[in-house]
Amino acid sequence: SGESDQEKHYEALSVGGDDFLSKPIRPKYLIASVTNRVQRARALRQRAAVRDPRDPGTGLYRRGWLLDRINEALGGDDVRVRPGGVLLLEVDGIAALRDRLGLAGVENLINEVSTRLVGLLDSIEHAARYGEGCLVILNPERDESELESRAAELRQQMSGQAFAVGGQTVRLRASLGVCGFRHGFADAAAMLNAAERACREARGLEAVARAYQEMSLVPE
Repeated sequence: SGESDQEKHYEALSVGGDDFLSKPIRPKYLIASVTNRVQRARALRQRAAVRDPRDPGTGLYRRGWLLDRINEALGGDDVRVRPGGVLLLEVDGIAALRDRLGLAGVENLINEVSTRLVGLLDSIEHAARYGEGCLVILNPERDESELESRAAELRQQMSGQAFAVGGQTVRLRASLGVCGFRHGFADAAAMLNAAERACREARGLEAVARAYQEMSLVPE
């Protein structure tokens, strides 16, 4: 600003401003000041994330935190016999929704979906975003057949729900895939790929939910 009154400067800072830059200002100084503020804000967010890995708006966990928990489970010696696994929920028709609502509208929709899903989860379950229209739920205690039933239950609770986005009413349709720890995947990425494949199969078969099935190789 070209405002020279220092009282006005202090007033601007007192209501939440980070700094007061007086005109004229050299471009290098402007860029350095803004960059410094951005780095400080990011550092504060990272420190807050260490204390609480959940998003305060939706209640979802950070994706990195959830992937670490999955990798920890997969790294256990008992992985082939332990219960638990992941459910992958994918909102159907995300491309059509993007055309209809725009990027910001889809983001608002997924945030609303996430908040509602978190409210349906058990205390042992943790969820995170995984891609534009995907949510991953970690359940460390149920076996795979129970996870499939749980996926069907969540789909029934979520599908058909109405969400108001940008003055439009959107009714959610979702598909779910399930994958248990017992398959012993090398890492979280491989396990989530399997859950996503099961999700695609459920959508193609118009099934409520589907669990990942290992392929058996028969020698000729």
